[in-house]
Amino acid sequence: ITSPSYIAKVSGASVMCVSHLRMPHGGYRVVFSPVQVEFGADKQKDTEVWNRYIENTIREQPDQYLWLHKRFKTRPKGAGNVY
Repeated sequence: ITSPSYIAKVSGASVMCVSHLRMPHGGYRVVFSPVQVEFGADKQKDTEVWNRYIENTIREQPDQYLWLHKRFKTRPKGAGNVY
C-alpha cells in the first residue's frame, strides 16, 4: 500500500498506523502505533513498514481480518484466479 507514503510526502503530515480489534464482551480495542518518523521519504521502506504493521495485526487476531475482501481484483494476463 503506497498511498500513506504518497500522502505524507505531498502533505508533510505525520503518519501512524491504527488498528481496532473486537473485544469478546463488546466494544473495541484501538491500537495506535508510534508516529512514523520520516514517513514519505522512501516509498519502498514506507510500504514495508505499513505492510508489516498490517501483517502483525492480522497475525494477532486472524479471525477478525476481512478475508472476503478481494484485494487482488486484477491479475496479470494468463494468471489464474486467486479466489
